[in-house]
Amino acid sequence: MRSQNIQHNSRYNQFRVDTDEMDNGTERSLCEGDVILARRIDSEYWTKKLNIEKWLFVLVFKNGEYIIRKIIEHDIDRMFLLCYPLNLMYDDSKIYLDEISELYNVIKIINRNTENNEQTSCDVNYTLSSSQNNELKTALSFITITEKRNSEDKLGCGGLLVVKDINNKLSAFDLMCPVEHNSSTIINVDNELKATCNKCGSTYELMNGTGTPLSGTNLSLKKYNISNS
Repeated sequence: MRSQNIQHNSRYNQFRVDTDEMDNGTERSLCEGDVILARRIDSEYWTKKLNIEKWLFVLVFKNGEYIIRKIIEHDIDRMFLLCYPLNLMYDDSKIYLDEISELYNVIKIINRNTENNEQTSCDVNYTLSSSQNNELKTALSFITITEKRNSEDKLGCGGLLVVKDINNKLSAFDLMCPVEHNSSTIINVDNELKATCNKCGSTYELMNGTGTPLSGTNLSLKKYNISNS
């Protein structure tokens, strides 16, 4: 993101969001055109653990450009921040603290741009590990994947569901319920390989590896191709 901040004082700053990098279709999304209020974190606190679970952050570089990110690791020994955008179509980044001049935590959205507040398409790039393959040795087994191992992994909209169906064929689906169309609303799978959304109640067939609806909707689960290691 590169833009001028809108308003500045010694403690608080307003920033305009000018990309879809922080838009994953959830309530926490920062959509292109939104204006946010952020609070400056004094540099003396950069060497202490940040509250990365609670806040999103604005990182201002020395050339005046800035990015807005979720921080997933704050290494105070090696002095870097591992950041990722909420939109999984974009890559994670490692940013060293000596690259930035200011650091803010996002307080709130003060002007929401509703024109661009739509669900973002999601991409997948993932290879099963040997241990995950071991979990999928037998028919009618499954695993869910909701955490990235590295910056190369892309987990769709709500995470991945990988199933070994009744014919011993491997299939992969997005965990996001297609009815709710919100990456924070994901399906649950029981031991009979029936997937259910706890919010809308829609159910989906997995035993034959189709992801087609059983009840509550005519929408199927989003299906992906996934490779073995």
